[in-house]
Amino acid sequence: MRTTVVARAPAPSAADGLARGRADRPSDDNAVRNEVGNGRSNPRPRRHWRTIVARETQDTRDACQICNDCQGWESERAARRGNKIVVGKWPKDGFRIRTTVHSLTDSANNGCPPCGIFRDTIAHFVPAAEDDWEVEGWLPMSGPDALPCLEVKHKGLSQYERGFIFSFFTTPGKPSPWKLFGPGKLFPEDTSSPETLEQTKQWLHDCSATHPDCQIDSPPSGPLPTRVLDVTPPTVKLYVTQPGETGQYATLSHCWGTSQMLKTEHPTLTSRLAGIPWTSIPKTFQDAIAFVRGLNIKHLWIDSLCIIQDDPDDWARESAQMASIYRNSLVTIASARSSDSTGGCFSAVPPLGRTRPITGSDSISGAEFTVYARPDVQNWERPSLLPLYSRAWCFQERILSPRVVYFCHEQVRWECRSCTTSEAALGPTGYYPDNTSQEKSRENNNNNNNGLGKDSSDPRSMNDTWRRLVREYVELDLTYASDRLPALSGMAKHVQQTSGRTGRYLAGLWEDSLLEDLMWWVREEDLLAGAAVRPDVSKAKCQAPSWSWASIEGHGGLLKVQHRIYPVKKVHCKIEKVEVTPATAFDPTGAVKCGKLVMEGMLVPGNLRYQDAEEEEQPGTKQRVVFRVEIPSEAGGPDDNPVLYQMYADYQLDKRQPGGSNFLVSDGQDIWCFCLATDQWHKCWLVLRKPHASGDAYERIGMAWQSHKQIDEGKDWPRYAGGTTTVAIL
Repeated sequence: MRTTVVARAPAPSAADGLARGRADRPSDDNAVRNEVGNGRSNPRPRRHWRTIVARETQDTRDACQICNDCQGWESERAARRGNKIVVGKWPKDGFRIRTTVHSLTDSANNGCPPCGIFRDTIAHFVPAAEDDWEVEGWLPMSGPDALPCLEVKHKGLSQYERGFIFSFFTTPGKPSPWKLFGPGKLFPEDTSSPETLEQTKQWLHDCSATHPDCQIDSPPSGPLPTRVLDVTPPTVKLYVTQPGETGQYATLSHCWGTSQMLKTEHPTLTSRLAGIPWTSIPKTFQDAIAFVRGLNIKHLWIDSLCIIQDDPDDWARESAQMASIYRNSLVTIASARSSDSTGGCFSAVPPLGRTRPITGSDSISGAEFTVYARPDVQNWERPSLLPLYSRAWCFQERILSPRVVYFCHEQVRWECRSCTTSEAALGPTGYYPDNTSQEKSRENNNNNNNGLGKDSSDPRSMNDTWRRLVREYVELDLTYASDRLPALSGMAKHVQQTSGRTGRYLAGLWEDSLLEDLMWWVREEDLLAGAAVRPDVSKAKCQAPSWSWASIEGHGGLLKVQHRIYPVKKVHCKIEKVEVTPATAFDPTGAVKCGKLVMEGMLVPGNLRYQDAEEEEQPGTKQRVVFRVEIPSEAGGPDDNPVLYQMYADYQLDKRQPGGSNFLVSDGQDIWCFCLATDQWHKCWLVLRKPHASGDAYERIGMAWQSHKQIDEGKDWPRYAGGTTTVAIL
């Protein structure tokens, strides 16, 4: 599109604004509000961003009518009522504008060149935008890579809901007449393009050569897995490595989905070694092979082909090596956009998502210019749009890999131990230009990777990191509930090998932080949604002991587990013995057969009580059942009947659970409360019951919090608990 830029004669208001300089601007919006609140009728004037752009470029052309309308400082609320542009500092070294499509169009029609570019962008990408739609933008004022962004959204959307976001830039060496539009980078419109491959090669080279953390965690050559694919053109075949053989290889992280997967099984093993016909390879595998060949990597590891899928021993043995397989790979190719092996890695940007050039000439200098408007591409911030992010097996693959190339819907994203970037990074170098953003990405990356892998002088920080990862992990989907612990086994091994922890790994918990690890609970919303169920802990099909979060099965990504975040002030129990029996000798951190926790402490008998939420005067929640633990009056005397409040059930106690008839816990049923510890605000209890088939052993059914004031610790505990008791929890 071609635009003619019309200049207007200078106006005194713009010249005055230039003469005043930056020092006249209040330091923040609070200063403005204070002046208005103190009754000053003539607060210091606010200059429109157009005036500041003119100052930066030594351009003394007049500001548009909106610029003149916004000379006075106004509160955002008043400015919104008047449909005027609001200017404020947000964030540092930049300015925020807030206006409407109507005001922006008027400004463009009055000859404001940047407003004209913004108007034309909105008209092209959001033709349905009406005059009263809101426009908000960030206009940076410093740094060669600082680029303006604009968001357009319906007036009915809240500030937390995203609208249509656009970025504006020029190409290096071809500036526009306005310094507002800095140099950016055009990125390919197809992730199968040579440009995408070359960009990935550059990232890989920079990472290997200049990132110390990445060099330590990923040596140039490591031990090869038991089997890999040899992708040397023109054939693809399965290759069995020799013991101790080393080399470079890539790994593939992908969703299996429901489609027929290309697998290696005993009947097909011989043919896989001879060669795999290209036409039989699904699209995701084909794209990964083509990309790995372009990176000049000879070997590729794909789980469905490199593990014998119908051999339980081979599956157990190889899945137990997941930590080393992904950690020792040169790079992981992540097919983030595809829900199965037929979707492919590569994708093209749809027409309305492509960068649009806006060309024109300056009416004063006659200089030709091209400003590019690009719709925002932030797929990695929207996990719901990327199927890979919802799969539990892929969670540890992404975290353990030293480098990951994500094939998203419209671009490729890079992540390593040191930084995160993407093809959409606007800086000319191909990395995020804002150092703050890069540091944040590096910090997040360290939390997900090095935070688990390096010795920590602060054990609490290390424990908190593990619990945070558990909370993220339990929300993810598994096809088979029995994979709950195996799919996390690689991370557990990684922690054991690199963090310096001395305690055993116990079905998702750690021996050296077991007391606090036991203080998990399921969110009440998930119980209402039917997301939390538990198989019979007394039967062989139980996937974990009841005291482990892994004993709860979630459905559809609804399950969320929480942990107590307050430091323990006093411990009220003693852990005497804890046993976990692995399901296979190949993987001590994987699936388990059974587990038992033996503790000594105060055990208080009570009854489970159901209380309808209506009794708590919570409108709209009549169907919600609130669980309470009631201590019978006999235990505390006729005038003392304390109640432990905030009882969080591990699963729907008022529903019949799958796997048997023993899990209907009725109102008034006998339960027991075992006191773990006191934190800053509460005493923390495990709520237990006795399953019919477990003898004297208990099953955990929830957590309860008790206020310090409800029971006097020094006087009343002995008569409630009758001394200390040893309990065994399955």
